[in-house]
This record gives sequence, C-alpha cells and structure tokens, in this order.
Amino acid sequence: MTTQVTHPDSEGLRDESPIEGYFRLRREATVIEAQAAERLAEIDRDGLFEDAGYLSAAALLRGSGDSAREASRRVGEARALQRHPEVREAYATAALDRPRVAMLLAAAGVAPSIFARDERVLVDTIGGLSMSDARRAIEYWRQAADQQAASADAEHLHVRRRLHVSETLGAWSASTVSWTPWAAARSSAP
Repeated sequence: MTTQVTHPDSEGLRDESPIEGYFRLRREATVIEAQAAERLAEIDRDGLFEDAGYLSAAALLRGSGDSAREASRRVGEARALQRHPEVREAYATAALDRPRVAMLLAAAGVAPSIFARDERVLVDTIGGLSMSDARRAIEYWRQAADQQAASADAEHLHVRRRLHVSETLGAWSASTVSWTPWAAARSSAP
C-alpha cells in the first residue's frame, strides 16, 4: 500500500511528471533544512534552549532524539552559516544542498580570511558541479588557501626572527635569540 501525501497546491501540480515532482520536493526539502538551521541559530544565539530547560542548543537536540554527534553537527553548522552569508543565502534558496554546504563550511575553517574573500566564487562554482567534482574543487581551493596561509605564516615567523647581543658590565654578553623552527634545526645540525 502506498501512502500519498498531498501538497497544499496539488491542483497546479497535476501536470508535473514524477521526475519533476521529485526534484521540486528535493529543492523544497533543502529550503526547509536551511530554515531549520536559521531557526536553530536563533535558538542558540538567544539562549532560547534555556526556556525548554536545557543547558545548550545541542542538549535540546539530544533531548529531541538526535545523537550527540548529530546535535553537535547541526549546531556547529547553524553557527557557521551565520558567519558565511553567501553560503547561507545559497542554502536558503536551494542553490546549494546540505552536503555542499557542509563541504564549504569545513573549507572555511582552513583559512577563514581567504574563504571570506573567495566565498562568492566558491558558492557559484560548487553549486553547478557534481558531488565528486565539487569535492575536487574544494580540495584544490583548500590546498591553494593552505599554501597562502603557510606563506603568510612563514613571513610572520621571518619578521619575528632576531638575534640581539649586547655587552654588559664585566665584558659578559647577553643575548636573545628567536628563530623559526627550521632555522633552529639548521643551526644545531653538525
């Protein structure tokens, strides 16, 4: 026996093929997931979970049946979406589905400032790719962002590197050395 759920606007959907109906429902489900994430962010931000007797938004979700891992994922995702407006907007309009949103939010953690710069381009690119191509594109971006972050970090370490030697009373010298880990390893090599 098949149970059929009728859509409130089912009169206009009779001309829709089953395939069209399937993809329409998937888009609607994505929009609803995005709305739920937005609502969860509000609950978390405003501490509304306390009204229900819980200590955190994740505890509220666990109390409703989510596993600890799933509750943590949902709250983390809702928070991250608040920091990334382009991803949030694409999710809200179903231009990105939840797996692609999760990939982008994970990539944002690699280099947040670089992600903020590239967010619009990444959203536009990932939305039109297959899942495997989206994974490859994100991985390519992560490697490039990681190199940029590593380069900036190396420059920061280079600027901090110094050697200071000064003469003190009695002709003793005092020194302060601050080297990068690579330079310290080279100086101690035989």
